[in-house]
Amino acid sequence: LTAIHYNACHCLERVLQLALPKVACAFRISGLSPSHIVKRWINSCFLNILPWNEIANYILIVISEGPVYIVLYCVALLKHLETRLLKHSTQYTLLYDILEEPIQGF
Repeated sequence: LTAIHYNACHCLERVLQLALPKVACAFRISGLSPSHIVKRWINSCFLNILPWNEIANYILIVISEGPVYIVLYCVALLKHLETRLLKHSTQYTLLYDILEEPIQGF
């Protein structure tokens, strides 16, 4: 990973605490770090997580608008998953759900 990815993950944790406190709490309850999940997503460029058209949108947004959009895109994605994350954090299946199940409807 590059320094941009590490900075993006650090910023994501801060933004998540402010913008989506329930999601941040869901990660704490499950014992996971949101930056760990986001690093995995970024490393794989969202392959097997998002449909191809959304992967292309992500790449084009980051290329055209800059690396800050990595954070914004991931926060928007976590916002989209908020209900699912809250449900799975109480069932202790969050890691499996967020890394193995494709994201639909984003």
